[in-house]
Amino acid sequence: MDNPLVVFDSLEKGIVMPEQVEVLKTIYPKMYSETLSLITENMAQLQSELPYKKRAALSQFFGVALDPSFQPETMITLQSQFTPEKKEEMKQVMNQSQPLNQNQAANFKNINLDAKKSQSERIATRGV
Repeated sequence: MDNPLVVFDSLEKGIVMPEQVEVLKTIYPKMYSETLSLITENMAQLQSELPYKKRAALSQFFGVALDPSFQPETMITLQSQFTPEKKEEMKQVMNQSQPLNQNQAANFKNINLDAKKSQSERIATRGV
């Protein structure tokens, strides 16, 4: 990598490749550690000000949980919800669900989905 600042451009966009992290750690360790120190010092402010996508990228890049969803305890809890037994249980529930009757289907047809959309979404979907 000729220009380490390319990595920070990727971070800004919320897209980080593990290879970029490894290269920065290996070839530019001082830059990596200084940036990590800066992130760690400002973690509380970053948690409240950054959008989730950027917190996710920074968490991945520096191995620091900038969002509760990246804390090991949270990840273990979330992953434990997807056991093979739970997956099978969900399949059974989905297979047992009944199709809509005519009255229910008619009610869905009467819902004005455009009312839930923003102005830009309504403009973007005109004529679709």
